[in-house]
Amino acid sequence: MPTGNIYGSVQTLASLGGDSGSTSFAPVGPTLMKASAVLPAGLAATLTTRTSDTVGIFTTAIPHGLAGTETLCIFWPAGKAIPCSITAHDSLTFTILAAGGDALPDKDTVCIASVAQEIVNNFAFTGADLQQLLVTALQPGVADIQSTGPVSRLQAVISATAPYYSWPTVQGQAVPFSQAVVMVYMYNNSLVASEMKVNALCA
Repeated sequence: MPTGNIYGSVQTLASLGGDSGSTSFAPVGPTLMKASAVLPAGLAATLTTRTSDTVGIFTTAIPHGLAGTETLCIFWPAGKAIPCSITAHDSLTFTILAAGGDALPDKDTVCIASVAQEIVNNFAFTGADLQQLLVTALQPGVADIQSTGPVSRLQAVISATAPYYSWPTVQGQAVPFSQAVVMVYMYNNSLVASEMKVNALCA
C-alpha cells in the first residue's frame, strides 16, 4: 500500500435513509509554502563616485526611472551590496547607502542595480518549523528571506554555475530562523527579466 503525506483537505460524503451529509478535515502534516514573482531586468549602472565602502554615486547611460524610495541590491562580478537605500537621485544618477553585503567595488566598476520585489502575502511560517527550502530562478539573483525581530535572514544566491539553492546544505544544519518568517525580497542579477520561485516545506 502506498504511503505518504496528504496535502490540502479531505472531504467525506455519507448517505443514509435518503439523508446525506458531508464533512471535511485538514490532515496534520507538512505544509508547502510558495512564493514567486516576475523580476524586471536589472539596471546597468557605473560607480562613478566611491565615497566609502557603503556610500557611492552610480551613473546610468539612460534615465533610470527610480523614484528614490526603492530598496536595491547592487551586483558586480566579485560581490554584492544588499540591501541598499537611495539617498539622492536625478534622472541619470543615484546615490546609495548599503546596509550589508560586501564593500563597494572600485570606482568605475560597471554594476547591476536591482530593485527589490517584496513578497509578504501568503508566505509566512514559524521559522523553527522549516524542514526544506528550494529557490529557483531563470536568471542569477538573490532571495533575501527574513524573519521578524530580532531579524534573521537567509540569502539564497542563484548564479550561472549554481542555478538553484537548496537548504539544508549539509545534514543536521541548524534552522536559520528563530522567529516567524514574514517576507522575502527577490532581486534579479541580470539585464533581462527573470522569474524567481521560493518553496518552503514546513512541519
